[in-house]
Amino acid sequence: MCWKGTRATKVYWPVLLGPKEANRIPSLSPHLKPNIKRSKTGFTLLEMITTVAIAAAVLLVLIKLFAPAMTFFQRTQIRQVAQRDSRMFMDEVRSLMSKGKVSTLTLSAPPQYSQADFSTIDGGAYRIYWSSSPANTVHIQRLSPAPVTDKVVATHVTQLSFALNLDDPTIIQVTFDTVFQINGSGRPDSFYKTHLENQTIVMDPS
Repeated sequence: MCWKGTRATKVYWPVLLGPKEANRIPSLSPHLKPNIKRSKTGFTLLEMITTVAIAAAVLLVLIKLFAPAMTFFQRTQIRQVAQRDSRMFMDEVRSLMSKGKVSTLTLSAPPQYSQADFSTIDGGAYRIYWSSSPANTVHIQRLSPAPVTDKVVATHVTQLSFALNLDDPTIIQVTFDTVFQINGSGRPDSFYKTHLENQTIVMDPS
């Protein structure tokens, strides 16, 4: 420490320690060292159960959120299939019956009128009918010339009926219903239903 004037100034000079002096400095006490433990790898049973429970809860919420969208998507697909099948069915029936002679047309007994027998202008004999075997199907059966053939032209048809037009006997009107299942819940909204009424077919006047 040095003095200058009337004021005292305290000066600290750096001290260089030799090897002997350095060894005299006590090392850090073991009690003062931080208590650090290594974390073990893996999960405990409680952590796994908690994780599974959280994942299940999140999955349940996602299912509830996306269920209406899935139902709408399924309904849209079923509607497209129903419209396509109905159009193909009517195109095939119309193509065949337009060659049929109206004078040979015979409809099955009421109330369903679900069968039509007729002969075509090229000499063939045909039958169009609804059947429960397989369930809810419509068949076109060629009766002659031999051999007899039977072809399923529509499925999911719950009702089929043929009707004569009183104003024009050459016009046949076809009405049919279809039911398609969207899912297996059994609720009323789990089915898609269609109703096509009075689809017109013009037969040959002979």
